[in-house]
Amino acid sequence: MTNKKRFFIFTLGCKINQYESEAIRESWISKGFVEVEDVKDADVVIVNSCAVTEMAVSDVKKYIRRFSRENPNCEIIVTGCAIPKWENVIKSFENVKYIVPQKQKAILKDYPELDINNKQSIEHFSLTISNYFRARPVVKIQDGCSHYCRYCIVPLTRGASVSRDIRDILDEVKRLLDNGFHELIISGINLREFKTSYNGKDIDVWDLVEIISKIMAKDYKGSRIRLSSLDPSLLNNKALRVLNTCENIAKHLHLSIQSADRDILKKMGRAHYTPDHIEQFIEKLSNIWRLFGLGCDVLVGFPGESDSNFENTYEFCKRMPFTYAHVFQYSKRPGTPAAKYPDQVPKQLKKERSRRLRELFVGKKKEFLKKQLQLNNVSVVVEDRDKLVGMNEYYVICEILNGNKGDLKKGDLVKARPVCVDFEKKNLIVSLE
Repeated sequence: MTNKKRFFIFTLGCKINQYESEAIRESWISKGFVEVEDVKDADVVIVNSCAVTEMAVSDVKKYIRRFSRENPNCEIIVTGCAIPKWENVIKSFENVKYIVPQKQKAILKDYPELDINNKQSIEHFSLTISNYFRARPVVKIQDGCSHYCRYCIVPLTRGASVSRDIRDILDEVKRLLDNGFHELIISGINLREFKTSYNGKDIDVWDLVEIISKIMAKDYKGSRIRLSSLDPSLLNNKALRVLNTCENIAKHLHLSIQSADRDILKKMGRAHYTPDHIEQFIEKLSNIWRLFGLGCDVLVGFPGESDSNFENTYEFCKRMPFTYAHVFQYSKRPGTPAAKYPDQVPKQLKKERSRRLRELFVGKKKEFLKKQLQLNNVSVVVEDRDKLVGMNEYYVICEILNGNKGDLKKGDLVKARPVCVDFEKKNLIVSLE
């Protein structure tokens, strides 16, 4: 193998998968490998898989077939969360040379010297980054999950929760900021389970955010933190204090609510929070943040979900100030308790419920876009300098009217004035100040 080995990475799934693909990319480039934009030009292809839904696994299979068809001479490496339950199917595909389980993903940095037969897990955080393929880098602070929601396959694919050493986190934060990035997304599989120590004290995710915020305020003015998906149990008084005092946190939260019906939450194994708790917190937050983006994950059609259960979720979402949502239809995940539950909801009913929720959130998004026009200015991270598109602090895509491509680069954080809304694209049109 020569140092000019050409590679192509295809990533499915969550922000953590994207982070890990970036870490592998950086490692391979440091070896002299060359990343290509077209799979047809690659000698080796990595498929970084997801298994969170039935559709995600179907996509893994679809893309393996497609890459084999488009480039029959390439070797394919499949890694990620689809491996534990679907390894035998995946290994039967043409061109698949290596199958690397999620818990061993870090051995890919040693490619081409892969010890696939070593079944020991590699340290979760030996994959690190200094750069990112997007304008807003992810900082991985935690991996795995020990909660075991009854529908979720993630604990079976990624294992128990593990928290990253804070010194490594802060080193990575500083590397990314030194390399010119102005927004960092603090992310993990379950941020609720992040626990470590700092200066002799036990800390959680809110303590970490506060520490990073102070570093930014002192040495990296003009940079900001964005929080990835949060378990609603994290919405406490400490959260209110941190969100109130740390001015460089993007005014946007994304909550993994899944359902707003107490009985369904209990069946899901998520009785550690209640819809009332979420509602009370958001009401308090509204007194701190005048305007903020608020997203959520909702899972419809969990086994036994009645019309009444669903309506409780629908009405909750209707009265809450959500600005967008990710709506999923429940699908059986092998090895999870819910896959064997009776009263599975018919596919057509799940489809209808998800359609109703999505329509609700389309209206909410439009109303939120209108509110953006009342602002004097927004702070936009430039994500595409050629198309002059970026993301503002409220998690709204912004098109920059009067930007000069020569003056802007990917990752820049600029002030802009809201001008109008493109309702078809669901974008805000802004003008540079």
